[in-house]
Amino acid sequence: MAFTWHGFWVDAPPASRTKGTAANMNKTMAGSGPIADFPAANTCAGAFAYATDEHIVYYSDGAVWQVISGRDLADMLERDHANLTNVTSDQHHARAHALNSALDHSAATQGDTWYAGAAGAPALLPAGTSGYFLKTQGAGANPIWASVPVKVVRKTANETVNNSSALQNDDDLLWAVLANEVWAFYLYIRHASGVTPDIKFGWAYPVGTTMSWIQGSPGTSLVEMTETSVDNLTTNGTEQIVIYQGLVVVGGTAGNINLKWAQNLANASNTIVRANSYLILRQLA
Repeated sequence: MAFTWHGFWVDAPPASRTKGTAANMNKTMAGSGPIADFPAANTCAGAFAYATDEHIVYYSDGAVWQVISGRDLADMLERDHANLTNVTSDQHHARAHALNSALDHSAATQGDTWYAGAAGAPALLPAGTSGYFLKTQGAGANPIWASVPVKVVRKTANETVNNSSALQNDDDLLWAVLANEVWAFYLYIRHASGVTPDIKFGWAYPVGTTMSWIQGSPGTSLVEMTETSVDNLTTNGTEQIVIYQGLVVVGGTAGNINLKWAQNLANASNTIVRANSYLILRQLA
């Protein structure tokens, strides 16, 4: 086997060398043949030798030349995955790929997501709005964050109004919308009020939003209401359930759609919307 080797000594050099001179501390020799053609190991104990054709480092222990590199140094060079040696298939990808600065994960922050952009180039999608999900747009477009198309909103505690007929936003029964979205909703409300104050319901909404909604309680006529409508209910002093269904078309302004309610006639008594009233929402567009 042909080889070229380069050696230097860290202990006593052969008698023919002068320790400490630059020429002899990094002496280059050339030869051909098997490892037996190296200088005799007992003449250069402590020498390190590097065979450039084999990419292997040897060390003379004074008796024999020992291989001290645990792996062919060529495997430590940059090379295609398909040409790796001493590495099993489960330890690397089957397909070679180039790395670039876009794959430096230190450039991302918590919540960001990597994806393959145009021509397979890596791209970073910054963290989206809390509660949104990662939505694919097919093979020809990049993924986006999108709101969940079906939501459920549950009222977690009773809420009370006393001696007020001014509509106020419910603490729980609301949802966020973006510009130009379209939503369908189903609203179940359990409420209680005295004979005098009764109760009324309406909505708060972003500028430009339109609504079409009906009261869906059994035995009632289905009268269409709009975003500006207020529905006045007679309670007869009993605990009741009312159901509303409707459609929301958001204009150019994002914001919250929020149920509003109050006493129909202000009275120093409690009017209550009960816990476990709920909204079921479906985004249509």
